[in-house]
Amino acid sequence: MDIKFSWQEYGEILDLYSDRLKSFTEARGASEFVILRHDVEFNVARALKMAQIEKSRGVKSTFFFQVMSNAYNPFSIKNHDAIHIINNMGHSVGLHAYISHLDAPSSSILDKELKKQKNIFENGLEIDCLSFSFHRPPMWALEIRKDEMCNMINAYGPSFFELSRHPEHIK
Repeated sequence: MDIKFSWQEYGEILDLYSDRLKSFTEARGASEFVILRHDVEFNVARALKMAQIEKSRGVKSTFFFQVMSNAYNPFSIKNHDAIHIINNMGHSVGLHAYISHLDAPSSSILDKELKKQKNIFENGLEIDCLSFSFHRPPMWALEIRKDEMCNMINAYGPSFFELSRHPEHIK
């Protein structure tokens, strides 16, 4: 079965949920919400295209970029400029934190790594980093149930993500 997903179909999905879309900040404490977030894994140009489609429909979302990616360099001139365009459209831009290389999982080691990557992000992109999502988070990181870490909103915090084998409330 060859299923293709088009930009037009993406726009139609945005139209269906546009009245419930909220930012991470707006979603805190809300009983119902849809957060539109993009963990940019491979292609900054494709993220820019999505941001343009969203803007054309009056939708704002959050784009998370890695500073330790094997697939792209967020600080190349082309990617740096694209990330700034996304940010200037009114979308949120945050850190897609890579932590799989950490040897000993602990809150203090995680805080040190998040601060390091946040510093790289802010200095390299010249954009304040107000939120993050983990890249392929190990279970120990998800078990740290905090909405905020290192002065950044945690996309996997309890207000946005339910950590349970049998979730009662989808977040």
